[in-house]
Amino acid sequence: MSRLTSLALLTVTGTALILAGCSGPPQAAPTFTPTSAIPTALPTVAERTASIQGSSVIIAVRELRVADAVMTLTWSATVVSADFWYPGRSFEGRYDDDKTTTQNWYTTSGVSVIDPAHAQRYLPALTTEGHCVCSSTPVTFGIRAGQTGYFSAVYQAVPEGVATVSIDIPHTGTFTDIPVQR
Repeated sequence: MSRLTSLALLTVTGTALILAGCSGPPQAAPTFTPTSAIPTALPTVAERTASIQGSSVIIAVRELRVADAVMTLTWSATVVSADFWYPGRSFEGRYDDDKTTTQNWYTTSGVSVIDPAHAQRYLPALTTEGHCVCSSTPVTFGIRAGQTGYFSAVYQAVPEGVATVSIDIPHTGTFTDIPVQR
């Protein structure tokens, strides 16, 4: 069977199936029922305005949550200047100079969690292939003025009993006394 004949047969079959579905009795329109399961915005734990790549951006730590042996940090960036802001390589740092780990460029690999009580710095986790378990910030990703973008990174959990930590975000500085939620 020629390619053109196969394409024509596929088109006829598809059209017949669509028409068959339309020939039955009228169906009731789907209804939408609001539910309390719709997620709400995360609260702001700490924030500061930073100048990153010439743009004014409010960086806000939203949540640091520990579940079992994993710790997840969520933060946001709200653009307050009158233009687009492209995070690009703003939050990377762990692998900045390592040409063999270019898969971690344009990520949030430079954001770290510091446990001052145990003098320990936690860097984002890596997959077995060496990829950062964190947000990607490709060159084409931009945040419009007045809009907010959310980012995250996954780490090894701090020890039980650690109630607060510091969060170090490149180009923004260190946020201290961030509560650890369990």
